[in-house]
Amino acid sequence: MKVAYQISIPPEKLSIDEQDANHLNIKLIAAAKTTNGKMSGQVFVQILEAHLRPEMAEQIRSRGVEYGGELDLEPGEYSVRLLVRDELTGKMGSLAAPLLIEEVHK
Repeated sequence: MKVAYQISIPPEKLSIDEQDANHLNIKLIAAAKTTNGKMSGQVFVQILEAHLRPEMAEQIRSRGVEYGGELDLEPGEYSVRLLVRDELTGKMGSLAAPLLIEEVHK
């Protein structure tokens, strides 16, 4: 089953290096563990790196960044962890949440 998620990063948590042509570099990681601590499915890793046009840099400074993805998981109980790291500053934020996927019977 594909489980969609959305990561929302507030603008004050992001850094844009104006001295390096509005350089933005963030890493997003999403993973799920079973209740016994075993990794399940794939680990999603996405790096968003760019030298932003001035108008895009201003938009991110005012609105932040939203990014979505999917994890492919079997029915069961999981702890889903989302991690964001600003590669320019080393600052990180994470979230862990329980997830129950039940089998659908037709």
